[in-house]
Amino acid sequence: MTVRVWGEQDRVILRRWEAERNELIGPTALYYSLVRGAHVDPLYQEPVADPLYGGPPTGTGARHTDAFEYVGPYSVIVAVLFERSSGRTVQADETGVEAMYDGEVYVARDEWEGKVTSGVPKEADVLFVNNEWWDVIAANTGGHVTDSGHFVGWKLQVKKRDRFEPNRKV
Repeated sequence: MTVRVWGEQDRVILRRWEAERNELIGPTALYYSLVRGAHVDPLYQEPVADPLYGGPPTGTGARHTDAFEYVGPYSVIVAVLFERSSGRTVQADETGVEAMYDGEVYVARDEWEGKVTSGVPKEADVLFVNNEWWDVIAANTGGHVTDSGHFVGWKLQVKKRDRFEPNRKV
């Protein structure tokens, strides 16, 4: 007979442990959540009112700042995995050299649900942590309890770009 070490009855304590782990090791981040409905066509799901995406070149819709609308910032405690030496990609072209850095950010589910009111983390959100700006390029649940639907936190894959930092959008 097989007995599970962790079961559904343990999901609350596991969520608390994840939040405690991040509090012990992680910094506080400012999280900006993109309001997609503010600048995305409801039918085609494409950006509108921005000349970078084919919007009108004149009028109020032509301002680049109108294309990005964020809710926040939310102050959340996170755990960051980032190394400048291993997650670096350099791209050189006629406009110059750009370095991009990959990282991972973990947010406890209890921390997120207690402080953020804008739904779930998603691509194109922006983080400011350790005096650096990061773009969220992928967001998903992390730490599932015995492969069930109950999870203890969010795992965010982030990218830092030294040429076009995300703070231009906030």
